[in-house]
Amino acid sequence: MAATHLLKLGHRRIGVISGLTAHNDRARSRIAGVRKSLTQAGLSLPANFVTEQAFNLEGGRLGLQQLMRLRHKPTAIFCGNDLLAVGAMLEAERLGLDVPSDLSICGIDNLEISEAINPGLTTVSLPTQDLGRIAAQYMLSAISGEVIAAKSLLPFELVVRGSTGLPRP
Repeated sequence: MAATHLLKLGHRRIGVISGLTAHNDRARSRIAGVRKSLTQAGLSLPANFVTEQAFNLEGGRLGLQQLMRLRHKPTAIFCGNDLLAVGAMLEAERLGLDVPSDLSICGIDNLEISEAINPGLTTVSLPTQDLGRIAAQYMLSAISGEVIAAKSLLPFELVVRGSTGLPRP
């Protein structure tokens, strides 16, 4: 959803700052989702456009530093969570880059800080309270010996704020 938003804005070089994927299927799925959106648009996600970092502000800073050292820099960055995205925004400011004029950034989670920073962070809002409630119900059902669903899909939505915009010509 976030990658599609960036593509609709006109971005063609989209980088990814992901959390560590070794034991994290969600991080792997998020990269796969970006890759799928780019492929459907006739584009690719080069290996050097993906960086794996700790899921925190420092990870976002380090990830952006790595991506901005590339010869052909991304014009937009998709981050695996809002902390990575905020870290990337802070690093962009330190590097003298204007978000979104020089670089669009988006995240996932819709944390409270996402609306509080300037510009506000474009992010994918996840129903984390519902997820916690359903997980607790599944655990109680499993303990009781009840059959539980293998998967539950919950609704999510893109919250567009000021951190994404058109790429520079």
